[in-house]
Parts: sequence; structure tokens; C-alpha cells
Amino acid sequence: MTASKKKLIEVALPLEAINKASAREKSIRHGHPSTLHLWWARRPLAAARAVIEIPPKFADNPPVNPEAREKYLGTRASRPHKQWHSRGYLPHFDQPGLVQSITFRLYDSLPHDVLEHWKQELGWREQMSADDPDPVAVELRERIARYEDEGHGHSWLTRDDIGGLVEESLLHFDGQRYRLLAWCVMPNHVHVVIETRKGYPLGDVVHSWKSFTAKKANKLLVREGDFWMADYYDRFIRDEDHLAAATAYNESNPVKAGLVERAEQWKFSSAAGRSRIAAKLAGETPALPGIERSWKGAQGLAEDVRYYGKWMRDEAEKRIGHLYPKVELTAEMAKGRTDLKPYVGKKLTVIAWLWARTVKSPNPAFSMVDVPLVSTFMLSSKVGKETYVEPIIESSGYRFTVKVGKPKNAGATTNGTKLSRGANFQCVMSGAPIVGDYIKGEGKAGRMGEPYITEGNGVAVYADAVATYLAFSVSKALDRNTTLCTWEHRMNRMGHTFTRQALPMTWDYVETNPIGGAGGDIYGTADSLCEVLDNLLSRIPGHSKQSDASSQSLSVDRVVSTDPPYYDNVPYADLSDFFYVWLRQSLKPVFPDLFATLAVPKSEELVAFAYRHGGKIGAEAFFLNGMTEAMHRIAEQAHPAHLLSHFGRVKALAFRRQL
Repeated sequence: MTASKKKLIEVALPLEAINKASAREKSIRHGHPSTLHLWWARRPLAAARAVIEIPPKFADNPPVNPEAREKYLGTRASRPHKQWHSRGYLPHFDQPGLVQSITFRLYDSLPHDVLEHWKQELGWREQMSADDPDPVAVELRERIARYEDEGHGHSWLTRDDIGGLVEESLLHFDGQRYRLLAWCVMPNHVHVVIETRKGYPLGDVVHSWKSFTAKKANKLLVREGDFWMADYYDRFIRDEDHLAAATAYNESNPVKAGLVERAEQWKFSSAAGRSRIAAKLAGETPALPGIERSWKGAQGLAEDVRYYGKWMRDEAEKRIGHLYPKVELTAEMAKGRTDLKPYVGKKLTVIAWLWARTVKSPNPAFSMVDVPLVSTFMLSSKVGKETYVEPIIESSGYRFTVKVGKPKNAGATTNGTKLSRGANFQCVMSGAPIVGDYIKGEGKAGRMGEPYITEGNGVAVYADAVATYLAFSVSKALDRNTTLCTWEHRMNRMGHTFTRQALPMTWDYVETNPIGGAGGDIYGTADSLCEVLDNLLSRIPGHSKQSDASSQSLSVDRVVSTDPPYYDNVPYADLSDFFYVWLRQSLKPVFPDLFATLAVPKSEELVAFAYRHGGKIGAEAFFLNGMTEAMHRIAEQAHPAHLLSHFGRVKALAFRRQL
């Protein structure tokens, strides 16, 4: 019996590259899927993809990362880009990140004897290249283009099944192996403009298109033999003007050939793909009126979400705008503030209000004064932009004023009225300590107040999709519209609710203006969400379904990657109620099964919380039994040729018992 070989993960996986990609992904703030909404314990896509793409039974295979392959197998194991090279027919130039205009033809679209006759007639010299600016080469290219447009040969690409097959093959790896910029499938040849990516040489990409489509097309035609001409023509794009010219040339080819009157009328082309109104959301032309332009991927959907997101914000302003009035800046308000003098007499939009919770002073002399519980008086601690709030003590109370510059007592200003960690403060009037028990007693008695401190500057399916993303934008905006949002004075901005996976107590907080154009603004949130949709260019459909892990059938013959719950670490179901109750208001008609209950179901959540199961012993038994059933279910159904990837962080004993 041969013992199975073991493979160290640092050999089988390019950990350094994955770590760099994951770190970069975490820093992306615009246009990344992670910014659609707040996700619990989100895994970096780079790490998740790397784990899923481990080859089957990798323990007996060479390492997959290029660095290790080169070290152990030599340079021939990698797939380098070849720069200038030739396969004996036409010269090619290949390097990653280059934009290329490519043409490949059916095998009988340009007979060899015709091409040789033209070369002799024009005086073609062997040292010339197909991209040569010499008048002879230019004339040869023009003759070839005219001959192709006349539709010589079988012109099989005019058939919907074959033309569609070629277009789908171009779209299939868009965004993965290359970036597809433009294409046009003519009757006997194909034009493509792509941006190449590292690790996917141009020759390999073109070969994959031609090899796959040739086999499929020959089967449809019930024939054998050559389908495509052996080589292909490529020309690298120099700049934006060149790209625009190449795209226009390719897309207008059917018009020039007399096949249609307008480029978008040619079925299998990027011009048609941008303008066609399809049932699929990807490539959808927006439904809103007055929008005329080209659309790719989910950009049309994004434009509709922006449009109705703005409408939603405008409607909110009509109904509640009076609750968020503009403030006219007076000379008195600008006194001592040179930064405010240019705005005197102007009405300014308030973007946020800073509030502090209060209790009655424990000092009998000031027992009728509501004193603030403030964690800091700093508004901005950025160097050169220091701003802070200073309490002004008066005979029967206090008021606040905003000052610019470094505070005289930096420590006291930074600490506010807080004395130490936890609920420990001091009275702003007398300096008397305010202990935690006193604050809790005041809160239970309903005597905790909140004075503000300051303020500063198919149709139905498509409609459901727009409504879903609008609901996401409202739900996401809630993260910045609670009394748990604090002011981040080091960044000079408002924070958000879920800085960690918990709902901690806050003593002072920020109320945003949801129609003020800053953080928490409804339209701003919708617009940031649309930046994600703008980048969703893949035509490959995705599917999601909710099912019980112990009885599901989704994993039958599938590659499985799972991130199970963390034993007793985070109460995700409880936290999810924060968003669920609002999403349910908007999306119950769209997803009735998902929002059937008033709150997030909790009894079946596979976590070991003692308060749900009568103590620690019952909670642990519930977790281990449920996890064992779920893992056995996956193991029984998963594809036998692939590994199960499990992102686990549970107690060692619990993990061993799962296995």
C-alpha cells in the first residue's frame, strides 16, 4: 500500500501573493463587492479563490504557484508571455496589460493562392510585417479586409448557433483571463479587442477560443477538418485614440460590408451587446427615461438604481426636510473664527449633529443640572486642523463653544468628561466623580438625556432587482444612522455602528443628516453601491439558495467551500436583526420565503450559546451534533475528485470531533 504524500501549504499555495492580494482588497473602498453591504466575517476573495482552485488530490501533484514550479520543475513549467515572436506565419507581440486588436478567420475565407498572387503583384518583401506602415503592406491589408467583407468561403458564422457560440466563447473568460473591450463576429472572420492579463499569454487565449469553437461548430455542421485558419493577426493599441479607432473599425465592419445600416443592428457584436434590451440584468439598458449611451455588464442596472436612489432621497427631503434645516451663519457665530468669516450671512447645510448622553449631577449643589457624559471634546486632531469643543461654565449651567487650534490642556480635552475606562465620568460643573452604578440607576429611572453639543457641515424581475439594491442602500445607510455612531476625531469624520461585530454602549454620538450629502446620506449610499454594479461585467449567472446544512442537497457533485459558525464567538443571528427588520419592510414581497418571520430565526443557528440551550453542556452538544451532521452531509454528497475547503476557527476539541 502506497502512503499518501503530504504537501506543505507554503509549497502548494503562493501564500505571499495571496496575502498581498488580500491586503490590497481590504483597502479598496469603492466598487468592490464587499462594499455592497456589511457582511459578517467576510473572507477576502483572493484567499477564497486560491483555496477553491487547489487542484484535486494536490498532495501527489507539483506545486501550483509559479515561483515554486520554477524552483522545483524549471522555467519550462511556467507560461510566460513571449514578447515578439512568430509561429512561422505572422509576427506577434505579447506582454501582460497590453491592449490588442485581434483578427482570426475561417480556414477558407482567404485562399492561400489569392494572398500569394497579391503579394507578387504588389512587390511584397519577406522582411515586411503584417503591421508594417509601408504602402505595400497597407495596400495588402486593405485588399484582405475588402476580400473578407465580400464573404468568401462558407461564411458559417452567419448561422445563429455558430455565431452565438463564438460570441459566448469570447465572453466566457472576460474579467478572468483577459478584459474584453470590443468584438464583432463577421460571416467569415472575427474581430476582438482585449486587454491581456499576466499568466494568460495571447497565443493561449486565442487558441482556447479557436479550439473550443472549432470542435463545437464542426459537431453542429456534421463535419471534420479545419475550421479556422492556422494563425491570427494582432496589433497592439498605442493609446486611447487608437483604441477608439480600433473599436469603431471593428464594430462598423458590418456597415462597411453592407450587411446592416447601423453597427448595433449586427447581432454578434459589442455594439449590439451594449444597446440590446435583454431579459438578463447583465447588459440591461436602463428603464429610466432620457438616458442614451452604451451599457456593458450591470451598468444599466446601476444607472437605474442611481436614478431611483436620488428620487428616494428627494422624496425623503420633501417629507422630513424641515427636520434638518439649514443654518444661517451670523457674525456672532463667526466671532473669533477666521475660518467662518467667508460664510457669514450664508445658509449652510448641517451634515451632522454631535450629541452626548446626560445625567443629573450627583453633586447636590448642581442636582438640577443635566451634565454631559463625553468621551472626548476633540473634533479634529489632525495636525494643522485641530478643532475642539470647550465647555463654558456659567452660574446655573454651561454651554459649548467650538475653537480652532491646539487646546491648552490637551489631555483634558481629549478625555472629555471621562475619568477612566468604562462608565466613569466627572461632573462638568463641579468635577465630582460620576460612577457607573449612578449612571445605570439614572438610566433605569429614565433620567438619561441627550442634549446636542455642536453641528457641522423581464420588467417585474428587473424591477425587483432595482428594488433589492435600493433596499440595500437604505439598510447600509442605517449603519451610519444610529446612536452608536461616534465621531472619529483622528480622521475628522463620522464613524459607523458596526466597527466590530457587537453593539457596544456609546456615551456621545453623531446624528447624521440623511439628506445632507455626507456620510449616511441615502443617495450617497446608493451611488457607492452602484460603483460595484458598474464593475459587474461578467455574463456568467450566479445563484444563491438558503437551506438547512444538515439536510441540504445543494452540494451533490459540487466543489464545496464552507465557513461554518464560530462555536460561541459571535451571535450573528442576533446582530442580523439590526438590518433584517428594515430589509423586511422593503423586500418581503420580493423574497417572501426569506422574510417570512418577524425577526431572524435563531433557534436553529448552529452556535453554542448557553442561554439558548439551558447551559454550556447543552449548547456544546447542540453545536457538535449539528456540525457533525452538516459535515457528514457535505462529505457524502461532494464531488469525489475535489477537496472540501473549510474555513474553521473553533475549539480544537470541537474541530477534531467534527473530523
